[in-house]
Amino acid sequence: ASFGISLALSSTYLVVGASDAKKAFVFKADANGTFPTTATATINNGNKEFGRGVALSSTHLVVSAHATGVRKAFIFKADANGDFPTTATATLDGYTSESGFGWPVSLSSTHLVVGASTAKKVFIFKKDANGDIPTTATATIDGYTNETNFGRGLALSSTHLVVGAFSSNKAFIFKADASGDYPTTATATIE
Repeated sequence: ASFGISLALSSTYLVVGASDAKKAFVFKADANGTFPTTATATINNGNKEFGRGVALSSTHLVVSAHATGVRKAFIFKADANGDFPTTATATLDGYTSESGFGWPVSLSSTHLVVGASTAKKVFIFKKDANGDIPTTATATIDGYTNETNFGRGLALSSTHLVVGAFSSNKAFIFKADASGDYPTTATATIE
């Protein structure tokens, strides 16, 4: 019933979340760039709402479980062939007190960002020198407590993070500095 609740796409992979089934379905394109209609792999997880959020980069897949008492994100690091395992290589599980943590998630080549819209926060995880995502946030954007649903929408590139607060009818732009770090105060607001 929830197949397609979240989607992530790269030139090689399509990931489809199905949170009611507690699954994420992975589809790998063939040599011609065509995606199959049957999943190449299925990631099963017993956590409630697993698959609510999915994000994909060339090296990582992140699948979140966004439900009361769960609030986790699971990291899957691609192997040497570029394939993703069906068992998480790391878990962001220290955020269960952050209401809304895990919906949404977004990845770039250098960062993972995770929204916690009910808590009105965004957690930033900067990849380390080995390209791994840490399990503790490297920064937290938490100064927007007056913005209802801050963190419900996320967009991420190599230079910008945009955070939506749809109930406040605003989007906040955070521009990365010269070292690639994102500030915790918006550099611009769209309203």
